[in-house]
Amino acid sequence: MATKIIKLRASALDAWTTSGTISQELSPLPFTLTRLVIVTTLNTTTTTTGAYNDMMDRFFANFTLTGSKGKTYFGITDPRVYRAHSRMVFGGATAGKRQTIPDSGTNALYQFVTTFHFGVQPTKIDPISGQLVDDPFDLSGGIPPTGAGTLTLTGAYGSSTVMGSGITTQTGSGNTLTRSVLYYYGVQKDQGDAPSAYMPRAIPNWSMLTPSVAATSGAWALTQNVPAGDFLHSITSVTYRGTNTPRDNQVFNSFGLYLATQNQWPLQYGGQGLGYLDASVAQVLSQQSMRGWPPDDDNITLGIPSIAAASDFGIIHIPMWQLFSKTGSPYGADLRNVNTGDLQIGYGVNNATSVTWNMLFRRYTPVDVDALAQELGFA
Repeated sequence: MATKIIKLRASALDAWTTSGTISQELSPLPFTLTRLVIVTTLNTTTTTTGAYNDMMDRFFANFTLTGSKGKTYFGITDPRVYRAHSRMVFGGATAGKRQTIPDSGTNALYQFVTTFHFGVQPTKIDPISGQLVDDPFDLSGGIPPTGAGTLTLTGAYGSSTVMGSGITTQTGSGNTLTRSVLYYYGVQKDQGDAPSAYMPRAIPNWSMLTPSVAATSGAWALTQNVPAGDFLHSITSVTYRGTNTPRDNQVFNSFGLYLATQNQWPLQYGGQGLGYLDASVAQVLSQQSMRGWPPDDDNITLGIPSIAAASDFGIIHIPMWQLFSKTGSPYGADLRNVNTGDLQIGYGVNNATSVTWNMLFRRYTPVDVDALAQELGFA
């Protein structure tokens, strides 16, 4: 029976410095990596706190995980979007809580987690209790075992004041050190195991786009191509507007998913002539599942988790695995044989002033576990 592993990495991430870089070699990896967790301890000094929206998720500026032969498993250019995506797809089990940082603290310590769950089935029914439980050893997706020098996590930290005015990250020392440590979750082969017991059934390939929002438009007047290739599990769109980029719900007047080759809209929100109020329905409806909890701050009660708003501003989630379930795959829409432009985001812009729009595409390449085990020398 395959061995399940929870392992603390021997060394922490690169020491935090303001806007500093991260470069960590994670290999050799003698097991399938199913989940990678970064536990961050912050040392902050605050005066009168002027928190920014999603303040703790600004601590990291970006992440990239690359493997051998030029393989990129994920490229996260905006961790705030990844946090929103995790909440929509998996909920609190992997997204974790975010603390509130109060005024007037000196060398105060806070912790948060950043979780990369590589599969699409992070929960399971426990056969003993019958309860739905977290499954960090989910083999529906993962990073296969790999040799030395072939799995690298790179990225960058934000600045010392990236979380807000009056909030300064301190280097600290000893038990008050600002640092991030890595935990591996994985499944390792035992003697006699079949490949299905320890090999991932799909390889992640997550990417992001930052489309330009230059001017206002009528409903459905604009399109953005969805990347072709692989299976597309889900899309998360996040819009920011204004000083210090709070998430914002007034950018779009319409938003949907358009199949250009069939002239068909599987998903359409807004376009009734009421401006952003039409398209904000996309937020409300796409966040109805409890997977969207715990709540985050909105752009009014910055830095304080809020349930006052009907939805978390600026976040629209598209579960492709539900819309295209007739494919029979938990990995979503099969885009392996389509061209770029066949599938599009159709939208209209209500307000284009000081807007940033980021989207995350959760994609997978299914694999034959027997062939993969043979290729890697396990069979």
